[in-house]
Amino acid sequence: KTKEHTIECISAGPLNFAISNAIWTGLPILEVLAAKGIALPTGKGGIKFTSADGYTTAIPQADLAKPAWLVWQMNGQPLPPDHGFPVRALVPGRYGMKSCKWLHEIEFRKAPYLGTWESTGWSDEAVVKPNALVWYPEAQAQIPAGKPFRFAGTAYAGSDPVTSVSIRFDGGDWQAAVLD
Repeated sequence: KTKEHTIECISAGPLNFAISNAIWTGLPILEVLAAKGIALPTGKGGIKFTSADGYTTAIPQADLAKPAWLVWQMNGQPLPPDHGFPVRALVPGRYGMKSCKWLHEIEFRKAPYLGTWESTGWSDEAVVKPNALVWYPEAQAQIPAGKPFRFAGTAYAGSDPVTSVSIRFDGGDWQAAVLD
């Protein structure tokens, strides 16, 4: 199956554009487990991912129903090595640190698990926060008053749809932008 999915790094920001979008090919993890006859443990446990290079992270078992995926192609081609060849996880609504690359092992856990980055103080939940970035005009540009003006940028809200974007000038009132 294919799906479009955006991945954003937890450290992304105005000076670090660590966000990208692709068409991924794979299957929801629940479908892979069902095809192998593997039943989910009962309870509210977690799923630990371990990569071939020893990186670890974990997600709540409930994330499998979003659904979380195993993918092996990106934009119709085999997954490139820097994006996780031969297989990686995709976890909607969470920052990229939860979409483990070079996936080597999946483990069901009853107790919480803090992975590589989480154990050093990074967010364990790693839920994507809504954000927007204006690409045009550049910061501090002079905008003519009273005339229609086109802004260009992106708005992203993880697994939630972007339903509105507002702008304001010089600390004034927020105004609804037209999305196109």
